[in-house]
Amino acid sequence: MVEIIAKKSNWNLYTSSIGDYHPGHRDDGEAKKLGLERAIAPGMWLASHIETFIPRDYYLSALNLVKFSGRVYDGDRIEIINGENNFKFLRDGKRVCSINGLISEQYKESPRQFEAPIFGYETAVSQEDVREFNNSIGSKKDYLLDMHLASLSAPALLEYGRKRGQLGIHRGQSFVKHEDFEVGPTDVLIDREESKGDREGNTLYSFQLQWVQGGYVIASGKSTVVSSG
Repeated sequence: MVEIIAKKSNWNLYTSSIGDYHPGHRDDGEAKKLGLERAIAPGMWLASHIETFIPRDYYLSALNLVKFSGRVYDGDRIEIINGENNFKFLRDGKRVCSINGLISEQYKESPRQFEAPIFGYETAVSQEDVREFNNSIGSKKDYLLDMHLASLSAPALLEYGRKRGQLGIHRGQSFVKHEDFEVGPTDVLIDREESKGDREGNTLYSFQLQWVQGGYVIASGKSTVVSSG
């Protein structure tokens, strides 16, 4: 078990490193407009702390499911419990995030690139982004981490929602890596939007994702977002 203190100053480094400018993470006043008590920590920032458990000579090839089930605020004390291929993140004994199916093995074969994605997000990861991301989670590693790549889903979904006049909050994520990746230009493709209601009356949107570098699909996954406006 490892304990961390969630600090807004750290997750601001994270949001800067990946280009995630969701107002619910950065500004208390804007967060209140979304019905939040105050600014909340990005779920993928919290989940990215698993990188501190992964030895330097290991790599992450897949996450079957990252699920965000609670809000984390500046100053919250979080316990991270490492099980066999899974993690639990607890605040005051209650689960706020869980990760199931952490896999480190041979990459799975790359799927075909989406022929007609509903949205394409172009970004580029720099060495400075790598330093900011790693510092945000307290990692001493000096290279581009797998969770950094997975986290690029957040700004891609944010930009897709912005163009549609919608704003959402990440509810879940899966991630499968197919190829090695490197610092530089990266595209995140979004396809196959689906929606359904949950027990609280919210609308959940699910998307298929692909991460592309140099024309190759280097990772794929699925994201679920709950609409907040």
